[in-house]
Formats: sequence, C-alpha cells, structure tokens
Amino acid sequence: MQNTNYLIKRTDRNYFSYQSKFNVPVSLQNHFGRKSFKISLKSGNYNECRCLSNRLHKLLRGIFKEIRMGKKKLTFEEVKSILKIEVDKSVLHIQHIETGTGTTENQVLQSLQHITKEETQFNRTLEDDRKKVENNVDREMSKILKSNGFEVDKKSLEFKTLRKRVIELKLLRFSHKKDFVSGKQTDLNKFLEECDSKFRLGISNDGVVDKKNAFARNTHLQPVIENYAPEPIQPYQVQKDEVVEVVETHLISKLIDEYIEETERQKGLREKTIVEYRSVLLMMVEVLGDLPINELSQKHGRLFSSTL
Repeated sequence: MQNTNYLIKRTDRNYFSYQSKFNVPVSLQNHFGRKSFKISLKSGNYNECRCLSNRLHKLLRGIFKEIRMGKKKLTFEEVKSILKIEVDKSVLHIQHIETGTGTTENQVLQSLQHITKEETQFNRTLEDDRKKVENNVDREMSKILKSNGFEVDKKSLEFKTLRKRVIELKLLRFSHKKDFVSGKQTDLNKFLEECDSKFRLGISNDGVVDKKNAFARNTHLQPVIENYAPEPIQPYQVQKDEVVEVVETHLISKLIDEYIEETERQKGLREKTIVEYRSVLLMMVEVLGDLPINELSQKHGRLFSSTL
C-alpha cells in the first residue's frame, strides 16, 4: 500500500505542531471501542512529521493484521451454540408463516402449496447442484462467525459440520411448517425436541420460545438476523422462485489503479489531484477493509464519512 498523508495541523497560540490520525478498520472497531484516534508528533516540521506518520501507519497496519490473525477458532461447542440460535430463528420463521396464513380453506391450501413448492425446489437443488446450496449456507454462517470474532475456515471439520447441520435444519423445517399451517401440529415443542434429538443441542427442557424471547437461550453468541427472512404477513401468493447466482467480483484495491487511470484519461486531472484521489481511496480500504466492489453500499459511504 502506498503512503498516505494523515497529518493534521494543530495550532496552540503562537505554536503549531502536527498530529497523525489513525483510522481503525471496521472489523476491529468493537475490539478498540473507537473508529479512530490521533497521536501528537510533537513537531512543526512537515516533512519530518510526514515521514514519521507514514512509518507509524505502516507499523499499525502490521498490528491490525496480527490482531485479525488472532481470531478465535471455531469449536464443536460453538457449532452447537450457533445451531441453537438457528433453531430459535426457525421457530420464529414457522410462527410468521402460521400467523401470515389466512383462515379460509383456500388460503391454507395456498400456503401449503407454496411451502411444498419451496421444499421441492430446495431438494431438487440439493440433488442437482448441492454446491450452490452449500455456498449460500457458507455465506450465512460466515457472516455469523465474523460478527462473533471467529476465524472462517471453510475447510475445517467444525465448519463443514456446521454447514451440514444447517442444511439438515432447513430440510427438517419444511415438514413442520406444513404441519403447523395445516393444523396437524400446534405445539412447537415437538419441533424443538426433534432438533434436540437430531443435533444433540440440550434444548429440550427450554420450552417454546416466543417472538419476544427467541434469542434468550443459554449462549454467549450474538445472532445475525439478516439471514432470518420471515414469510409475508399477508396470505401467501405463489411467487416465482428466485434464482441466486454467484457473481464474480473484484476487490476495491484491485480497481484503484484502473479507476485512477480512467478518471485521469476522461478529466485530464493534475498530478496533485490524482494523488489526493488515491489517498482517499487507500484510506477507504484501510477503514472499511478490502471489500468486493459489489458489496459496497450507501451504508459504507456513511461509515467512511463519519471517520473523516
């Protein structure tokens, strides 16, 4: 990474000196409890302070990297804790479907047809293209692991076990959704007991959790709600199944030079402006992380602006 100017000029009466600003990467902000910090360089010599600032930033990037590498490793006990949360989210999912289904015979039939179609599609994908299902589950589980400070090693036995159990949970959920919607089953304890028996989670004595207390199980992990998608509150309308495709993308750092060259060609920018563009882009990578370009959103823009 090229050197970037992070100097801030500070004036105190007739004396001025420089400070160096350090931006904490988003993935480590919870660890440090802040988004950025400043260090006084105790000097008013610009060139001297700039060299010192660049050396400090290079050193700090190494420290950040070491902290990231020191993330927790996934254990089978943690796999069990994550599965407990996924079971709770499944309970909420089933409850949303039941309350979102109408009361007439035709509306119940529509819901059952929708669930059956969804189940058939899922099973067909498992048979024909299991890798696609595994990739989708991997993305969901990676988000949970990262948010809880775990290293993501998709080749580890623990991660493979988690992936397989989540797929099995999704399959198990289909039959209980149909039974619950049709009225054959009204006690979600049966679903919990079957999950407990199949995955040996030790939750059979917890009882049914309602919507308010669904994530109150005995686990220290924080659930990631984004991968819990409740069904519509209104009665089901049969919709076309969405096909999820994995799109190849590029990291921000790989596109900086290309962007600078294209912008320079179109606008004829001065050298000083080009340096400033590059400085801001490199700072963005340091703050947000080297994300795939297709994952950037307005949320990242607001987050980056808040650190400036």
